[in-house]
Amino acid sequence: MRRIIRSTMELRTLKHRTARRGVSSVVLELAREDEAVRTAERAINRGLRACGCETGSVFVFAGVVFTALRWVSGSRPSAWGVVALLATLAVTGKLIGLAFAEWRLRAAIDRLSALEPS
Repeated sequence: MRRIIRSTMELRTLKHRTARRGVSSVVLELAREDEAVRTAERAINRGLRACGCETGSVFVFAGVVFTALRWVSGSRPSAWGVVALLATLAVTGKLIGLAFAEWRLRAAIDRLSALEPS
């Protein structure tokens, strides 16, 4: 669902996860129409779509490189150990990616809220 935001108060409500439930994108129709508003709109929409997959994939890639280096050095990790390592790294990376996306989304809302009159 696309949500139209027309005031700073509406914008601030997006800081709460429950207010964002079901919202896939926002359109900012504020008193100002400049590049700062469009930049914030893009950042907020990117945060709303974030799933943490990019960070998770980076962690898994690092795990694959680590495992390959161990293999080349002569250490032969068990298959289950490798699977457990990669699964742990995927979940950890995804959670970190989601946390950073949440932080960036809130920061974009705060930056724009600071520029707008109440």
